[in-house]
Amino acid sequence: MNKFIVRSIISFENFLKKPIFRYSRVSTHFRDLFSYRDTEKSLKLGMSFLNVNRIKGDYAEFGVYDGGSFIPAYHFSKLLKLDSMKFYAFDSFEGLPEPSFVDKEFNWTRGEFGCSLNKFKSILRKSNVNEEPNRSKLRGIK
Repeated sequence: MNKFIVRSIISFENFLKKPIFRYSRVSTHFRDLFSYRDTEKSLKLGMSFLNVNRIKGDYAEFGVYDGGSFIPAYHFSKLLKLDSMKFYAFDSFEGLPEPSFVDKEFNWTRGEFGCSLNKFKSILRKSNVNEEPNRSKLRGIK
């Protein structure tokens, strides 16, 4: 296959994965090209429920890591015009703590799932999640 065609296909596939397209109205015409992860399906269903039933409220997520669910929740709320919804991201931004006595059966290490506040903000910017004054707040908690 021609290198230009291969590069074009890869570029198009990468575009389809970007949040600006993935969570847009246009993407509904391309459902056969990709599907949502289970987390995304649940968030879209939840946001749709709020929209259909005209339920107002805010979105708070505790332990946001790298925004894997925060980003789609934000975009689905915009897609469904839940404009009054505010977004709150709470995290220590240091990763998991040292496993204690009761946690020994779980296999994790200190700092796992760590993502600094600056890196998290950078990921949000790249994903077109804007920290709007009355729409989103990021908080580090310990």
